[in-house]
Amino acid sequence: MKSYRISIGTSKSKPIIIIYFNNLRHRYWNGKVIGVDLKSEDNPTLLKAAFELRLRDGWRPQKKKTKIKQAPITVIEALQKGVEVKIKQGCSERFIKDAKRIVTLWKRYESEQQLKNLTLENYNPHILETSL
Repeated sequence: MKSYRISIGTSKSKPIIIIYFNNLRHRYWNGKVIGVDLKSEDNPTLLKAAFELRLRDGWRPQKKKTKIKQAPITVIEALQKGVEVKIKQGCSERFIKDAKRIVTLWKRYESEQQLKNLTLENYNPHILETSL
C-alpha cells in the first residue's frame, strides 16, 4: 500500500519536491538526504523521480527535530536554587539564613562590579580574587 504522495511545487519562485508521507508534509530543495547530488532548480522532474525510487527502496523521510536552546544559568540563579535545596533538605535555620545572606552579598557584588547576569559558564574564580 502506498502511503506517500510526491509532487513538484514552488517556494519563493523556485521548484521544490513535496512529499506527503503518513499525512506529514516534507519539502526538499535538493537530493542530499537521499545521497543524490541534484538540486530542484536544475531538474525538478529528475529529482522527483530519484525520491520516488528511494521511497520504493525503503527510504523514509524523517521528522525534523527541533533543538531547544537552554538559557545559561546565572550565578544568582544557581545560588538561589542551592538555597531552595537546602530548605527542602531541612537544614538549620542558621545555615539557611547564612546561605540567603550569600545570595544578597553576591547580588551586591555584581552590581558594584557591573557584572550583570554573570553566567556560570563565564564565571572565573579570578573575578573574586582581583576584587578582594
